[in-house]
Amino acid sequence: MIANTCRHAAALLSRSREESLGVFERVSLYVHLMVCPNCRTYSRQLHWIDQALAEAYRKTPVVLSIEARLRIAQALSQPGRGEPRDSE
Repeated sequence: MIANTCRHAAALLSRSREESLGVFERVSLYVHLMVCPNCRTYSRQLHWIDQALAEAYRKTPVVLSIEARLRIAQALSQPGRGEPRDSE
């Protein structure tokens, strides 16, 4: 679907943060961003948020107890855990 609405463009921008978009989706989003200053601003804001979160993560190491690490490992080892969910 062509990113002809800001709502669809915003959905593509959000999804592109988690996964690669297809060629048609990337081109469609690019064209929309060329003509829509509001969505360009939104795209820049998402980029800034990603940069700020990455910087905060680098500055604040995550420290988990051994117990927490074991609980996470156990949960992820269960069948069906850690697999991507189907989108609705």
